[in-house]
Amino acid sequence: TSCTVGRNPNSVAAGITDGQDQLARTRRFEGGPRNYTDNIDTYRLRVGLEGNVFDNYHWEVGYVYGRSEAQYRVAGEVNFTHFFQLAGLVPCGVDVASGCHVANIVGDNTLTKSEVAYSQFINTRTSEVAQDYAYGDISGPVPFIPELPGGSVKFSAGFEYRNESTFDNPDSVIVNGDGQSNSAATSGSYNVAAGYAELEAPIFKDIPWVKALTLTGSVRYDNYNTFGSATTWKANIDYAPTEDVRFRVTRSTGLRAPSIKEVFGGAFQNFEAATDPCDTSGAGTNPGSPNCVRDLRAKGVNPATFITSL
Repeated sequence: TSCTVGRNPNSVAAGITDGQDQLARTRRFEGGPRNYTDNIDTYRLRVGLEGNVFDNYHWEVGYVYGRSEAQYRVAGEVNFTHFFQLAGLVPCGVDVASGCHVANIVGDNTLTKSEVAYSQFINTRTSEVAQDYAYGDISGPVPFIPELPGGSVKFSAGFEYRNESTFDNPDSVIVNGDGQSNSAATSGSYNVAAGYAELEAPIFKDIPWVKALTLTGSVRYDNYNTFGSATTWKANIDYAPTEDVRFRVTRSTGLRAPSIKEVFGGAFQNFEAATDPCDTSGAGTNPGSPNCVRDLRAKGVNPATFITSL
């Protein structure tokens, strides 16, 4: 925990300019270590029917429901507003009734149990992702098309209707900006209707220099209530001159719709890492670069011994 503890008008003798802010850092151990507990429950239910019709056609319909519920708890995190109140940097106001007062935060083990309890909280975050969809498909030989030298022309066609939803509820202390990070609660849902068809045509089979020659093609249509619609397709040539050699050529298009977490992820604070290129300690730096040498010398710093101070 770091905080500016105020201005010291009598600090000139210590080498600090009169009226300059002073930075104090403290690591509190009275409250014990941070304990992380994750509880995640996942459910999935699938029901369906399948069978054959006219001997050659296989069909299937079904419904799937899935849900994942999660609770993440971190015990021992600091409520910074409460800690700053104990340090005398933020007025207690109406929080006096909750135990707010100015405490001794300087030194080791100076906080009482009640002061530790006031400064800490159990960071509790709950989230859920749910999905349900209905589907159906049928496959078999294409009717009214003669059999090719390689076999029957086959098809597969189907549909899917899918709903997805999510919510994420950070701890109220985090939402208020009093914790070590900031996040906002979020929720959302979308649905998509899709249909597809595939075709497989075995042109030749088991003749000289053609162990197998097959053409396949497919098309799919997706309609999202949030992103709009798209049609994608694929065409493929599969040629095997012998059992040991095979050539395949494919041309296709694709659609990548954002996942539910990407669409409704909510606002959050991230902690970006950075490396000073002029630092002489550690990899990924270049302290001998002309820019580092020039800029550090302009500040009166020796480029050969410069180490970033945080």
